[in-house]
Amino acid sequence: MATNASFSRAFFSPNVVEFDYFPYGYYDFGGVIYDSPATATPTFISSSGSSYAPTIFAPYSVELPTNTVVHIQISFASSNQTLATLLTTNGAVFFQPPTVILTDTNTSGFRSTDDYLVDTFSINNYSSAGDDFDSVLGHGIADNVVISYPLPIENFTGSFNSSVWQATFSSRSNWVYTLERTTDFQSWTTVSPTAPGNGAVLLLQDSTALPQNAFYRVRATRP
Repeated sequence: MATNASFSRAFFSPNVVEFDYFPYGYYDFGGVIYDSPATATPTFISSSGSSYAPTIFAPYSVELPTNTVVHIQISFASSNQTLATLLTTNGAVFFQPPTVILTDTNTSGFRSTDDYLVDTFSINNYSSAGDDFDSVLGHGIADNVVISYPLPIENFTGSFNSSVWQATFSSRSNWVYTLERTTDFQSWTTVSPTAPGNGAVLLLQDSTALPQNAFYRVRATRP
């Protein structure tokens, strides 16, 4: 989304998971001016752009130090819909805000029917040029960015069971898998039924007649 020319963080920003820092200042919310403390806030915005979390920002009030390297670590566990954030300086904990739990109706504006789909990473300095209350000029350096996430296929092995070639691998829930075969790497043939991931080991087999030489791959897609 961040690479889309029509993306506007201020007016319509679906499918966003971000870390926001707002320095102390006066902010205009719908024509009402608020004296707002500095906040460092992890944020979710749903696919519809109408649901977000958290909805209570007081626990995230903190002012980041200047001329100091701050390491920001954000971890999301899909099993319990929880995002944890940790800020450290010089290897010591500087700020550990409350976790954001999407299923917590007290602090999350996420509706049960909403979701989010994230496929882009970006670093942005939002601007409200011309608005005296929402514009901040800041300078900084972002470095040593690491993004890690579970792959849809892990611990893959392929072998023959009698005369049947089979693939085993660790799968993920909310993914579907098919076994494909090729002899020339120009075209691929589906040789197994589509199987839903179960978060455990999955086995796919090619029960069709084998050519003299063949190569296999497992295709993982989101339903």
